[in-house]
Amino acid sequence: MSISPSSPAPYKPVCRFWSKGYCKYGSNCRFLHPDEQSPVAAKKLVPPAASTSVFKKTEPTSADIKKKVATITAAIKNETPTKAETTKTVAIKKVAPIKEETSSKAETTETTAIESFSGPFGSLANLQGHKKDVTGIVLPTGSDKVFTSSSDGTMCIWNCNTGECVASGNLGGEIGCLISEGTWVFAGLKNLIKAWNVANNSGGEPICLNHCLGQVYSMEADEDLLFVGTQEGSILVWRGSCEAIPFKLVASLKGHSKGVLCLAIGRGKLYSGAMDHTVRVWDPKSFECLNVLKGHSGYVTSLLCWDVILFTSSLDKTVNAWAYEDGELKVVHSHQEEDGVVKLSGLQKDAETDPTLFCCLKDNSVRLYDIPSFAEKGRICSNKEVKAMKTGSGNMFFTGDGTGKVAVWNLYEEPSKAAAAAAS
Repeated sequence: MSISPSSPAPYKPVCRFWSKGYCKYGSNCRFLHPDEQSPVAAKKLVPPAASTSVFKKTEPTSADIKKKVATITAAIKNETPTKAETTKTVAIKKVAPIKEETSSKAETTETTAIESFSGPFGSLANLQGHKKDVTGIVLPTGSDKVFTSSSDGTMCIWNCNTGECVASGNLGGEIGCLISEGTWVFAGLKNLIKAWNVANNSGGEPICLNHCLGQVYSMEADEDLLFVGTQEGSILVWRGSCEAIPFKLVASLKGHSKGVLCLAIGRGKLYSGAMDHTVRVWDPKSFECLNVLKGHSGYVTSLLCWDVILFTSSLDKTVNAWAYEDGELKVVHSHQEEDGVVKLSGLQKDAETDPTLFCCLKDNSVRLYDIPSFAEKGRICSNKEVKAMKTGSGNMFFTGDGTGKVAVWNLYEEPSKAAAAAAS
């Protein structure tokens, strides 16, 4: 697939007064009012398809939630969050020479970057194709390619089997985030989103979704909806279809006063975290704000849904675990880190292995924890801050740091403590 810069299609700018909720001209305004241009009532939403959420498809009973919360809090209290005994001696790994593609021809360059790591995992490969921070890593469904993006404006496509960069290009601006849903890949830039259907092997020009105000910081897809967190604090919603125009802007969710840095879908809810230090809970069908969570004193940087727990991270150096108690989301545990947390990710291969929580910190490290005990099982010390992370098939995971490097890792098999206790 070829990637080439393309100019966004001409469009009518969004009315700044409409975005604040009080345009006096209404439908006669010469600027765009997205909800009037694409009027879709909540009651007309397409019935939900099979959920891909990591949460259960049905709401738990009150007894289920209390049991889960009790189990997690007991595990936290009974185990000291220190390095697990399985942690191995720190291995210093010198990055092998890599090939970097230029606009003329590929040249072989050598880097002397040193990276250290310790724990039950190993380094598989390093992919070098970007010059600045890696902002996204995705693996589209049914593809044998890994897509990566960077703040330098480039997107690279890598062969999963060989590690070779098979295509790359500059999208014409800083890429703030990158996600995939099914066979679609979405790149968030300033004032627009570019989308490709990778099932079309012929590639071609991307579809441009305009009307974003400022840099696109975050995106999340659910069923036929694409939610987009913007620099000015709104969450724009596009609906996908099989029509001539594949995406239509259907809503703009207001509530955050500053940029929306992260989005997550779980248990039939949309969660958003922002620079205003809050997390908002939304109904993804009616687009109504259901709750505002105030548990951080810094930017909310990442959200992760696991079972009945919502994890939130912040530059205030904390990771909060939220759960429903008496019908209300409350913090059931707050984990303190040594520096601000910029990204969360999780990995659990199957029921026989304990979940692993990855915390990327501003001190250039990635901490690995057993969940729910928060016992540290390893860490990666990168050369620059790791802002992008993705878990793959099996025990594979990817990290992207500020040097532009994407590292591929493999987490070693470890039986869960519950399984080990049962066997003994």
